[in-house]
Amino acid sequence: MMNKKTLIALAALAVTAAHAQSSVTLFGVVDLAVRAVKNGDGGTTKAVFDGGANASRLGFRGEEDLGDGLKAGFWLEMPVFADTGGGGTPAGIVAQGGAQIGAKLFQRRATVSLSSRTLGEIRLGRDFDPSFLNLGTFDVYQCTGFAGDANIVGGGSLSAPGILGSGVGTIARVDNSVAYYTPNTLGGFYASAMVAAGEGSNTSNGNNAYRGARLGWYNAQWNIAAAAGRTKVPGSSDFKVWNAGASYDAKVVYVTGFVHQATFTPAGLAERKNQLWGIGARVPVGLGDVHATLQHSNMSGGNVNGLRDADDVTQIAVGYTYNLSIRTALHADVGRLQNKGLSALAYPGGTAAGSGFGTLADRRSTAVEFGIRHSF
Repeated sequence: MMNKKTLIALAALAVTAAHAQSSVTLFGVVDLAVRAVKNGDGGTTKAVFDGGANASRLGFRGEEDLGDGLKAGFWLEMPVFADTGGGGTPAGIVAQGGAQIGAKLFQRRATVSLSSRTLGEIRLGRDFDPSFLNLGTFDVYQCTGFAGDANIVGGGSLSAPGILGSGVGTIARVDNSVAYYTPNTLGGFYASAMVAAGEGSNTSNGNNAYRGARLGWYNAQWNIAAAAGRTKVPGSSDFKVWNAGASYDAKVVYVTGFVHQATFTPAGLAERKNQLWGIGARVPVGLGDVHATLQHSNMSGGNVNGLRDADDVTQIAVGYTYNLSIRTALHADVGRLQNKGLSALAYPGGTAAGSGFGTLADRRSTAVEFGIRHSF
């Protein structure tokens, strides 16, 4: 029989082996910039602004090797507003469908998953929906940067009260979702699908019953993908969205482009539609890259949140990122939002768009910023 010391040694070895098969990582981004925004013929507002290149965040992720290519994992990620040290959603900012989500601690992502290298991954929780993930993939500013398409999507930013007045809470992320992702062993093809029952959905807190999918193909140079999704809106038609994009990496230049459309028909009213397109490029220069984008958002379908068919907006921006190291970078960007008609979109950090533009004939928002980003 084994003596007591041998049993203790074996137990300690078993615990060590179990820990060796698991890993937990603390990660995040802190990105702050000095930004100046001028709306129309009004004055210039200066501020320290969070998230010029990437949104600041703090997260925890972990993985356990279960053997035979099977792994279990989790991902918890929260926003951090480093300019004030706050978390959640800043006071006065309404996010996704008019519902305050400041109470959601891990509002960027909160998932648990089971994955196989040959069968793919099942993921449960709050995560990006397939269509928004696709949109961010082909936006050179990745939706959330200084000039991301989130500034102009749907005739209003993502903080507007529901794209096209739909009130849906699934524009970027979906609560209570179940998603499947294919393995990376399909010769460059990839796909994902997501469903959510919309637990507790109603018109006051956002409508969240969702289903969507994404399909794409990539190789060393190309990435091509399309996605679609729909969210149930009680008493009206479903909110529907689809988009497609492509990128090509020629090493000396990376080019990308996308098209995006969202439609919604309120009960008894005409269909509302937003069409968005964008092109962008990155060119390696020294220890960084020059990047630029041109995007346009077109509204149609009558009155939408006080806007008319002709109330569109065009965004153009150019910037440079200089990498001090693999984790730290300096960035500078300049951009312009040119509104048409009554559209009054503006860069974050300026005066309130509705009251800060001055003359109605010059609804233009311009911004310049210089910042630093550190990842860990």
